[in-house]
Amino acid sequence: MFQLPNHYQKNPSQQSTVIPIISQADLNRFTKHIKDLSSFYNRYYNSKNGVDAAEYIYKQFYEVLQSLPVERRSLFSLKYFNHTKWMQPSIIVAMKGRTLGDEFVVFGAHEDSIAGSSTSKAPGADDNASGAAAVLESFRLIAESKFVPDRSIEWHIYAAEEVGLLGSQEIVQDLKKRNINVHAAFVEDMIGYGDPNNPNFGIITDYTHKELTDFTKLLMKEYIKSYGMEETKCGYGCSDHASFHAAGYRVARPYETYDKTKYNKKIHTSGDVIDILDLKRALEFVKLATSFIIELSVDYKI
Repeated sequence: MFQLPNHYQKNPSQQSTVIPIISQADLNRFTKHIKDLSSFYNRYYNSKNGVDAAEYIYKQFYEVLQSLPVERRSLFSLKYFNHTKWMQPSIIVAMKGRTLGDEFVVFGAHEDSIAGSSTSKAPGADDNASGAAAVLESFRLIAESKFVPDRSIEWHIYAAEEVGLLGSQEIVQDLKKRNINVHAAFVEDMIGYGDPNNPNFGIITDYTHKELTDFTKLLMKEYIKSYGMEETKCGYGCSDHASFHAAGYRVARPYETYDKTKYNKKIHTSGDVIDILDLKRALEFVKLATSFIIELSVDYKI
């Protein structure tokens, strides 16, 4: 596999592109995606509910693509990534880069939810309808703009995260098998809940790439001025970013809080509902992810 230099630009440089695009982030659309996804009884990875939720997400991608002019639409591809050991598929949307099309920037989040078993009610509004909705809205922002990246972009929706990162592991192993050069990856999982006494975002520093994490902090300062960002750790491979890290790919992951005592204690229960979320704050994570995609998909000359 071709190895890129292990560094990124020192500072954000695409303000004239990023700012107009992220200013179009739509709170109502973002909220509707979270509301719709959390209205499923659950999104368990090996159930019809899980499949139905994946089909809902696929439809949202498809409808945005169908709304684009034909020439613009031709830059994109949309597919299910089917898994053989469980029912729920993952989903991948790709946008072809114009000059470095064999290098990729990835933004992913998981779609499944859990609260004990396949028969438990698990709305999973925060974990992780919030992250899946962020992928959908970030995709829409870029798809409906005139931006064309140098590197290719992929938006991933992962199945079966809650039972061991299974969907992202299969996708990442497929990337490795095909010698896909992932320039940078970004994962969002639980972005909806905020402690009003500790409003700053967290950034995970274990099972992630330090220089890419540091660059994400710079993006936060440049584009998300309402909040700061402080370091925290999971202590284990707590979400799909760990699949990229284990495979040697560089990945960053923000988190809804840096104070581990203030996380959403309703996750993995029937109480993880949209009413407990701070959706205006969560929309800032969409803007952060979109700035990451744009900045790192441009062929910046260091």
